[in-house]
Amino acid sequence: MVRGLARPTPFLRLWFDCAGLYGRAARSVQGDAYTGCCPRCGKKISFPIGPGGTMKRSFRVTCTP
Repeated sequence: MVRGLARPTPFLRLWFDCAGLYGRAARSVQGDAYTGCCPRCGKKISFPIGPGGTMKRSFRVTCTP
C-alpha cells in the first residue's frame, strides 16, 4: 500500500430542491446506508443499502419544512 493515498469514499450525488444545489451522501462506516443533509435547511436524508436496490447514483431530494 502506498502511503498518503486514501481510498475514495463511495457517495451518491444529490440535488436539493430547497437549496438549488448539489450535495453528497457518503456511505456509512458500517456500509449499510448512504447519509447526507441539505446545505440550506439541514434536512437529513438516508438511503439504505441492501438487496433489490438500484444502480442509480444521482437522486433528487425535495426538502419540506
